Amino acid sequence: MLASPAFKVKLYVPLARPALALWRRLRGLFFINSYVKGRYLTHDRQRVASFNNDPLITRAIAVNILLDLYKTSERIVSDAAAITLPTQLLISGDDYVVHRQPQIDFYQRLRSPLKEMHLLPGFYHDTLGEENRAQAFEKCKALSAVYMLTSRKNLIISMKTAQDHQRIDGGSFLVDPYHYRRLIWRIALCERR
Repeated sequence: MLASPAFKVKLYVPLARPALALWRRLRGLFFINSYVKGRYLTHDRQRVASFNNDPLITRAIAVNILLDLYKTSERIVSDAAAITLPTQLLISGDDYVVHRQPQIDFYQRLRSPLKEMHLLPGFYHDTLGEENRAQAFEKCKALSAVYMLTSRKNLIISMKTAQDHQRIDGGSFLVDPYHYRRLIWRIALCERR
């Protein structure tokens, strides 16, 4: 389950990314201040206050981390076809922090036979910390219920698809046949609690 994944952070200054890369080559490591404030993350006033008052949250971010986030995110979106596990994507409708299109591209490239994408109108970036977070959690519960009903045959087909993709694409990702059993067992334990 992915909630508003940061596949592409919104940088509001034109040409910010190439400028930061150039400046890093010339100057070396430096930090920039994030524009993100609590009020851009959620409508929940308690969460906003918590974000603003948390001493462990700093506005400064190292430029190498920001640039590597972009590079890694692009690779994840382009390699999404390697993912064959059940996947749910929750997209916040009014997200000021990340772009929506890379999230949609990621979803479309997934090869999982069991995948869902939900757009949550009015939600800010902190999807699971919004005032109406019950909507998001209901979607999560619904997917876990569907996943619990998925037959073993479908899981074997899904594993075969992953192995075929690995053989055709030459990619190297781990397909552990016992992973599905462990995942189902963990979900079942969570449902019983």
